[in-house]
Amino acid sequence: MGPKRGRQSNHYWAVDAIDEDEGTQNLELKVKDIHNLLNGLCVLVNYDDKYQPIGEASALLAGVCGQLAQNHIFFPISFEIWTTMPNTYKDKVWESTLKVNEELAKRDVMCRIGKLWREYKCKLWNEFYDPLLSRNDLIKNVPEGHNMDQWAIFIDYRLKPSIMNMCNRNKDIRKRQTIPDTGGGMSLSRRRDNLKNETGKNIGRVEMWKITHKRKNGTYVNDEAMEIGEKIDDLMMQNSETALDISPYDPIGIIFGKEHAGQVRGFSHGACPTLAFKKSTTRLSGMNFASSSGTSPNTNDKFVPDIGSSVPAANDNVGSSGASKTN
Repeated sequence: MGPKRGRQSNHYWAVDAIDEDEGTQNLELKVKDIHNLLNGLCVLVNYDDKYQPIGEASALLAGVCGQLAQNHIFFPISFEIWTTMPNTYKDKVWESTLKVNEELAKRDVMCRIGKLWREYKCKLWNEFYDPLLSRNDLIKNVPEGHNMDQWAIFIDYRLKPSIMNMCNRNKDIRKRQTIPDTGGGMSLSRRRDNLKNETGKNIGRVEMWKITHKRKNGTYVNDEAMEIGEKIDDLMMQNSETALDISPYDPIGIIFGKEHAGQVRGFSHGACPTLAFKKSTTRLSGMNFASSSGTSPNTNDKFVPDIGSSVPAANDNVGSSGASKTN
């Protein structure tokens, strides 16, 4: 068994960076430090063979994505859903802050930003909505730093009866989800990579599901989780090789059924079923990175997002919003 690997410090992220001359250096960064990086200095983020970001730099990237998602200039809240956000907004952020010509890496990052953007809009609504206030009063109560035109469009969208009913249904569905996840704040891709380094073996979806639904003492979080765990064990006894498989026909796929686009059980949000269930290793190519002798055991190539000083804070007023309601 290999050495246990975790975060080096609770106060910063230990990452590798590359400069314009392709020289590498080790940095200790917080998300707020990204704004103060020297021009031309890029943080390296390793991706595994399923195009899932790993290592401490992946957590730093998640923090940057969170900042971008809350920037109403870059991603206006006046668009109803993420899929109607024009590509011009996404491409501008991608070119100005990430600068990597790799579509699959771009898909992962934009999917993460989209999820965080939706969560941020929900957070705004929960904080500022008051059923006793009229539409006009809700519109007047603009969050600090936000554009009033965007806010008015957002309020009108959320007040639609169809949207109110959908939100209530979703709230009821969440209440019926009775199996808590014990995974914590660490992404599943980082956790899987750490376990692989500790054990020296590949970690399948079966093992990841069990780990994230058990307490520290090894018992399942509740009876429903234990029942599913027993079904998994029965299927593994019938075919022990499926324990390490990652496929639609492993025990997780058999029990829970078909995966939805942008989500694969046992993977971080944004995972693509086509790549997650692909047996051959997928490699990043055609990017500006240093030596291919990457530190990650899962991939030899590195995604190089230029998350430097060009990344704005959430309330920075950069340029014109130019937002309008999507038809």
